[in-house]
Amino acid sequence: MTTQMSRQPREPCSLCCGIISYITNGLAEESAEIVINQPPWHTTTQEIRESSRDCILCETIWQAVFLPRLKEVTHDYPGAAALLVSLKFGSHRKANGVHWANVYTNLTAGREKFRIVRVDSIGISLQPQDVAKDKLRLVHLGDEPPTELRYATLSHCWGGKLPIFTSRATRKDFEKSIPEDSLPQTFRDAVQIARSLDIPYLWIDALCIVQDDIDEWQREAAKMQHIYSGSFLTIAACESKDSTEGCFTNNSSLSRPPIDCLLQSPREEHGIHHSRNADSSYRSPEEAYVISLGIPGWSSKVMVRVQPGTPWSTQRTQHLSTRGWVLQEQLLSNRIVHCMRSDVHWQCRHIYKTQAGQIIDNETLLEDGDSFFYSPSKRQDRTWCNWMEDYSTRNFSITGDRIPALTGIMDHYGTITGDSHLLGLWKKTFTRDLLWIRVGDIKGDPCANTPSWTWLSCYAPIEIDPFTLTDFDENPKEDHIVLLESEVIWSGPPMTSKIQSTRLVISGPLQMLRFRVDPKSKAKFNPPYLHLEGEDLDESDPTPWTCIGQFDAGEPFPGKYVEYLCLLVRTRKHSDQGRFKEAFLILDPVGDPSCQDNEDQPPTFRRIGIGCRRGAARTFISAKRGLIRLC
Repeated sequence: MTTQMSRQPREPCSLCCGIISYITNGLAEESAEIVINQPPWHTTTQEIRESSRDCILCETIWQAVFLPRLKEVTHDYPGAAALLVSLKFGSHRKANGVHWANVYTNLTAGREKFRIVRVDSIGISLQPQDVAKDKLRLVHLGDEPPTELRYATLSHCWGGKLPIFTSRATRKDFEKSIPEDSLPQTFRDAVQIARSLDIPYLWIDALCIVQDDIDEWQREAAKMQHIYSGSFLTIAACESKDSTEGCFTNNSSLSRPPIDCLLQSPREEHGIHHSRNADSSYRSPEEAYVISLGIPGWSSKVMVRVQPGTPWSTQRTQHLSTRGWVLQEQLLSNRIVHCMRSDVHWQCRHIYKTQAGQIIDNETLLEDGDSFFYSPSKRQDRTWCNWMEDYSTRNFSITGDRIPALTGIMDHYGTITGDSHLLGLWKKTFTRDLLWIRVGDIKGDPCANTPSWTWLSCYAPIEIDPFTLTDFDENPKEDHIVLLESEVIWSGPPMTSKIQSTRLVISGPLQMLRFRVDPKSKAKFNPPYLHLEGEDLDESDPTPWTCIGQFDAGEPFPGKYVEYLCLLVRTRKHSDQGRFKEAFLILDPVGDPSCQDNEDQPPTFRRIGIGCRRGAARTFISAKRGLIRLC
């Protein structure tokens, strides 16, 4: 006969109690600032892990915040379990009786104080549907988007196959009526949201564009800037992977109560996971952890919510933000309601607010390195770079959509800056925009006839001009190339039709260099380093190379030293150390080599990669200026 011992309540440790008291007692009034001294907390990851055996809040923070990040760095930093922890409070608010605090957590490796990770953790031809009445139908409103029309737009992921869409065969029927029970759940949720807000019209791409009419598709795709910027509200189904899952995907765990310290299973002595019963409450590292706990001396329990990242970054990691078409919807919409399983977020041009009451004002959001919601006039000059680096990581069901899906963003940015675009590059910043480098695996083929000089020719994550000497790029730089001719000819509307031909003529310093991708660096660094033939390397230095680089589609002759023609694009000089950084393109001749000396036409090359060499002396000292055509 066995007797089951009653489990003792798992109270928070004294340090966590101090943190909770610091947040709650320091805010007597709404949005007041905490003025008392910050309390101490655990100073190493080892202390947090040991405390998590008895403290449910330490355990929750360990699972939600530290463990996922430590798994990423333990390969390079075997001592990550004993990293130093420093805690700093950011903004504090009390909203609707709920206390919120942003906690900035830095992990550093011993005496070097090398920061490994920073974590923010927190406690038309428009044809909308008429949704004003029960009857749904397509409405044609002419060729120009009406300025006074109040309509909503839906931002969603199509998935593999749409259950319903408008075709030439169904258009007439849909103009009479669309049976509501025929709509997938995401569409029905959007209709319900629009109705509840008394928004009379709803624009859904699958229904408002005739999908098998290529001419209409090209015309409508070119109007995305006006469609989303003119929308009263964009409804974003953030977590749905297709149109059947709804704006609020089903999650049975949401119906369970928060984790209670009286019910929590004890931690395994030699592992990092809980022993859980089938009905025990659980949150994955990607979701919020909500716990209910008692504080010694307090008459009532405290509910604490812990989630890695800020509300903004949480929304940005959802499935919808991995899709290519969605970036323009996020950038161009004036108001967005982000629908997620555990929360609903509101975003407009002035504020970001969660359903739970947490608020991020526009100034704070502008300081977020991941924020791209505000216009380029309010951001630094790397706005376009940030947008396109984000865009390059996104996925497309149809790879040929990568250029059309940029149309609205291009129009928006060009309107604000007054600049002219060249397939993802801009004339005013052409030199900088040429300096893109692949930093990830190639996902697929580019659109037909895409020239090699644009990053759109490389379906992979990229970075634009990452070769700065400081974070603020304040050191002197010299641009060496001159854009002489540029032309892109389309088969129909620009950006949404096929590229027929391009012409780009530039002049700049040209020099032959012989190098290879160093096999040792390829296994450790992204991008890898290039080894110039004959260059002595200091093997005692963990990074002995002086030249970093990458081939756009992989190294043509792996492991072999090959001579390439290189075009010097930009030189930066470190004002304090007198060192140089020379960024250059790696070129490959196109066509018959015997025709390259034709005086009537400049020789034609294609870009195959990029490099940047640093050193006390210039590498391109003997370069000769030449005229070339890039294709």
